[in-house]
Amino acid sequence: MEKIDISQRVKDESLYKNASLVLGLILIFLGIKDLDYLKLGLGILFIFYFTYKKKVYLTDEGVLFTYRGLLYNREELIDKKNIQEVLVVKQGLRSTLYFVMEPTAKKVVVETEKLDEIIEFLKKRLRLYIAVESKI
Repeated sequence: MEKIDISQRVKDESLYKNASLVLGLILIFLGIKDLDYLKLGLGILFIFYFTYKKKVYLTDEGVLFTYRGLLYNREELIDKKNIQEVLVVKQGLRSTLYFVMEPTAKKVVVETEKLDEIIEFLKKRLRLYIAVESKI
């Protein structure tokens, strides 16, 4: 099973993650020392953000969303049979893919440079109707 990672990349994500780890550990320590549940809860949320990872893959079966975090592991598959069409909106450095399923759609932001590879995969493997629109 071939899959392509189309997850959105965040600039300086490792900096944000490391800062949340340090801040989370400090808040947990202060929360235990002061018996303050608010500090303890916020510290746990910062630790959760440090461990949280969201990945989006295009597979032969459809679009796979994986969510992982502290004591949290979930996968969501949008089957290719349920997707009616894919709307691609080009917007400079980042583009948006809308996987249309009646009565709703799922939005995925990707880098424009990977767009040709993604469209080729969608046409060959998933055989979906693709509408491309450019916004300036």
